[in-house]
Parts: sequence; structure tokens; C-alpha cells
Amino acid sequence: MPHLNKYITLFILMLCGQFTTAQQKNIPLTRLFTQETERFVLGDSTVLFHQAAKPAIESDLDIHKIYLLAKDTIKIYFPGVGKFYKHHLLSIKKDDFFIAADPLFDFSLGKDFADTTSYAGKQLFTNQRGLQFIGDIGKQFSFQTSFYETQCFVPLYLKHFVDSTGTFPGFGRVKAYNLNGYDFAMANGWISYTPLKWLNIQFGQGKQFFGHGYRSLLLSDAAFSYPYLRARLTSPDHKWQYTATYASLQTLERLPLKEVPEALFKRKGGSFQYLSWLPTKKLELGLFEGIIWERYDSTGTIPQPYGAYLPVIGVNTLLQGFDGINHVLIGMNARIQVGKHQCFYGQVATDQPAAGEFGFQLGYKYFDLLVKNLDLQLEWNNLGGSMYAHPEHLQSYTHVNQPLGHPTGPATDELLAILNYRYKRLIAQFKYNSIVHSLGPDGSWASNPDLVYNNIAPWPTRSVTQLDVQAGVNFNPVTNFQIIAGYTSRSEKTDYNWSADQTMKTSYLYISLRTNLINRYSDF
Repeated sequence: MPHLNKYITLFILMLCGQFTTAQQKNIPLTRLFTQETERFVLGDSTVLFHQAAKPAIESDLDIHKIYLLAKDTIKIYFPGVGKFYKHHLLSIKKDDFFIAADPLFDFSLGKDFADTTSYAGKQLFTNQRGLQFIGDIGKQFSFQTSFYETQCFVPLYLKHFVDSTGTFPGFGRVKAYNLNGYDFAMANGWISYTPLKWLNIQFGQGKQFFGHGYRSLLLSDAAFSYPYLRARLTSPDHKWQYTATYASLQTLERLPLKEVPEALFKRKGGSFQYLSWLPTKKLELGLFEGIIWERYDSTGTIPQPYGAYLPVIGVNTLLQGFDGINHVLIGMNARIQVGKHQCFYGQVATDQPAAGEFGFQLGYKYFDLLVKNLDLQLEWNNLGGSMYAHPEHLQSYTHVNQPLGHPTGPATDELLAILNYRYKRLIAQFKYNSIVHSLGPDGSWASNPDLVYNNIAPWPTRSVTQLDVQAGVNFNPVTNFQIIAGYTSRSEKTDYNWSADQTMKTSYLYISLRTNLINRYSDF
């Protein structure tokens, strides 16, 4: 027994030595935070950091060297002004305890000068309010909770999407607001616990993103939030990282009333495994496995199989195959750094390899192009027909009527160019993308891929070109509080092949006062 006590004591001391010394909050999953994190990693030759699995946590990096995450050194000369420029609205910090509260909002006003329909008389606006609490309890435990409540009138092209899907991009199911407007809400939150330096465990409701690009063909943050449990392990030399995520997803198809007092939505399970390898600082490789698990059949709601919780990547792909009821999608990520400012990245995905249906992504980034903080990104995305679809429509690779990968869905070809610039607190972005998307069954994630056949004439196609330009001021990096003026020029042409083409034009000018802590997508 004395020997056993000695070994137990030694083991506890070893664990104590592995405890982390930084906070475990998530780095916000938004483009500006992602850019600044990547800029720091590219420029520091000593950092080994796995970039594809997002969101990262603060203890992964020396956040004191990253814009938006570092302590703001701007001088404040008047009492209370710091709440506007550099601090949380309310905060308490004492030793290893910290809690803060901030308002969340997006107040936008705009006009579409190209809309000539009866809808053109509507005042376009977004009235979004919310609240966020974040905190640290010790050095191992962090938490966050937030909610958004929104009413809005949107440009006509976005209205067509919401009316056809019943969901607002990234925000889930909508209710009618004053006939032509929308009312919707979203709540997020998580607890993050790092008991050991190499292990982080999270539980909550939110989004994940796997990839290096603007889009992800594997799992992106373009769909609605979902409940999840995530465990992440990192090897002592930081060259290997493994992420296992288990999620509860849902459709917008309701359960029969006889099963529950109120008609709830049919659910499905999701498991997402990702293995990342850094053979050198300049090369990152990753393997992805995503599976949608059946939770409802002809007998009603059924339990998720225990095999869904196997934490070993690839095992369930071998057990389930690509033709079973549980929908399997696999893929790979790659990123290679060139010097201190450039990198190339790519992605491949498939859920029907035997049918030759694949998705591909190729991209290029240049940080500090010509001048400091001028960044260029070029990206090509191509998705094969019927990707994300499944013979059983409930098993599609979707959540709340949106694909879990690329938001446009299958049979899509996209070219994308983004130019960002930041000078002190002034920010600007130029973004252009061109999309060609099939409107036949091969381009719908809700179609049965086994019934898609070759048509005599080409399927109808939708061609979109969209230019987004915005500029403004980032007043408070803590909440990414911005005032932005922007302009969206969009042309959406539908080629029916056998009848007259249809074109919808958008010329949307707007101004927005917002806290930008989440990505908002309306460019697909």
C-alpha cells in the first residue's frame, strides 16, 4: 500500500504539471478573427498550430500577439469611453475568475435600387438584438452563452431563398413578420474544460468549421447552430491533433402528433471525426469523416446506435459503407505555406465515390500583399451532382434545410476572390464570387441520387455573379463592434434551355451598426 500511495501521488503531480495556464474560451468563428490568427501563425516560425479545425481556443496560441485578441493599448482620456473602444460593457475580474457581459446587435438599413417588383416599396432593414456572457473560472474552465432575436426585411433574392426553404441562412427557422418580413432567433453557448494540456472537452450549442477556405465542403458554419459534444486531443509535440464531435441535428419535418404532445421536428445524429498532422510548420494535412445517423424510421423515433460514438476515424466508414442508411461523407484537407506571407490550400470530399461524385476546393492566400494588412484570397469550389443527398431524404447531409458543407449544395461550380485591408481600426473588404448551379435533381440535396438520370437536354442552370464591397470602422475589438457601409451588386440568371431565361438584379446599398462575432452568408 505505501508503494501504491507513492505512485498515486506521483501520478497526480504529473497531471498537475500538465495543467494548462491559459483561458479556454473559443476564438470567435468569424472571418476577421480567423484572418488575424492565420497572419500571426504564418509570420511566427516557432508556432505549431492546427488551423483547419475551428473554432480554436485561446490557450492554443499566444493571443497577446494577435490583433482583436491582444490587450488594446489605445489611450483613453475620458471616463467611460473605454467601454466603447476597448472594454466589455460589464466585467468582473479577480485572480483567476473573470466574467463579462456585452450587448449583441445588428442594426442595418438599406435600399435595393434594382428591384422593380411590388416588393420594392418595402423598407429593407435588420433589427437584431442580443446579449452575450463570457467567463473563465480558473485556468481550465471557460464558458460562453449568447442569443440573438431578429426582425428583418431583406433584398428580394434573399427573400426567395427564405421563402423556398423556410429558414434564414445560418439562423434557422423563420416566422412571418409584417407579411413580407421575417422573425427568427438563435441561441449559442458552450462550456470548455481543459483538464490536461493535451485534452479539451466542450459541450454546448454552436457551429464547427473544418478547412482553410472561405467555404468548407466538409463541415461549415453556414447552417444553423446545433447541440454538440466535442473532444480534442493534441500530441505533446503538437504535430498531431484529433477532434471528435457528436451533434444532434434536425429536419423541418415534424413528428406525428401521436408520438408527442406537441409536434416536434424529426431529428438525426451527426458524428464528425478529424485527424490533423503537421509534419512541418509549413505543411498541414487532415482526414475527415462525417456521418449522419438515422434517428427516425417507419416505426417512429429510434435510438442512435452505440457504434455512432466510436471515436476512431474511418472505422464507421468501413462498417457502414456508402450505400447504407447512415450517410457517410469523407474528405481530406491540405495546406502548404510559402514563405511568411503565402499559402496554398485544398480540400476533397465525397459521399458517393463509386458514382464518381466528388467535391474539390483549391485556394490561395497572400497576407500583407504590397502593404501591411492587405490580404488576398482566391478560391475555386466544385461539387459533384447529388452530393449531400441520400435516398432517404431525412438522411441528407443537412441541418434545418441547409447543407452542412457548401451552402449552395451539389452540382455547383464557384470562383471566389476576396481582398481585405485594415489600417489601424479602419477596415475594408472587396469580395466577388461567380456561381453556376444546376437546378435539376442533381443539384438538390433533397433529391434521391439513385433516381437522378441523364436528361436529353441539359438541366436548367442558375448563374450568379455577386460583388460585395464594404468599408467602415472597427470601434471595439473585444466585440468586433463596427460601423459599416456596404454595397451588393448581384445578377442571378436562370437558363431554362427550353423557355425564356429569367434574370433578377440586385443593387443593394446599406449601412450597418453591428457586433460582428459570427459569419453571415448571403452570397450563394
